[in-house]
Amino acid sequence: MHSKFCWIGLLFLMSFVYSQDKTYQITYENFFELSEDGLAYEFEDKETRDFYRELWNRKKVYHLLTDKQKGYFSQEHHLEDQKVLNSSDGSVVSYDNHAPDLYLNYTEKTWSQLTDTKNLIIQNELAKPAWNIDRNASNVPQFFSFKTMKAEINDGSGMIITAYYTPEIPISAGPEKYYGLPGLILYLEMRLEEDDPESAVIANIWQAKLVEEVKQSIPSLKIKRKTTFMTEMDYQNLLEANMQKQQEYNSSGVEKID
Repeated sequence: MHSKFCWIGLLFLMSFVYSQDKTYQITYENFFELSEDGLAYEFEDKETRDFYRELWNRKKVYHLLTDKQKGYFSQEHHLEDQKVLNSSDGSVVSYDNHAPDLYLNYTEKTWSQLTDTKNLIIQNELAKPAWNIDRNASNVPQFFSFKTMKAEINDGSGMIITAYYTPEIPISAGPEKYYGLPGLILYLEMRLEEDDPESAVIANIWQAKLVEEVKQSIPSLKIKRKTTFMTEMDYQNLLEANMQKQQEYNSSGVEKID
């Protein structure tokens, strides 16, 4: 009898360990809600306004490959993500709507990103949002066949962030750098707390379109011996400094004519 209970306990333990190691791939669709008044305020030129309306109206597709420890977040690449606008004043606007890949480490609470600079990687703290779980929320939308719960953040920045997550998939992950809930985020909405007639974008929305258990491994960040890590702020400062040097170089030796 004792041996029988040992085997039952062992099978339960093996089942529990296996469940902890499950890997999921989630396909998210990302889109914006726009304000025509805000577009008119931000862009007086009709051609520019049409350019950004078409750009922001296009739905983008992202994939999150994740388990409990880490995740890999990437965007599907399409040629139309890159757009060029020849403005009426003769200037050229180039817009790359393709986001770089994110390597997420939920255990160490860091996110990393490759850069165009050789052997330079951006690495920052993966801040855990201060979610408020609404256990009494009514009219909670359902996604797929999962039980769904609601959580929100109102941090005083003018945006209310609402997430719907499922505790049936106990992986604390979601789109981009959002995580920290006791379940997978299936829907995320960042909406202006108050109407702003000067803002073209009213809301930024992520919605899961496919959730599947997979057996593929999560890509790891390849770190070479000469790799340098830099925070996002330091990297932006580096880019600005290099741009200023380039502008100074281009203007050197050119006589200014009044």
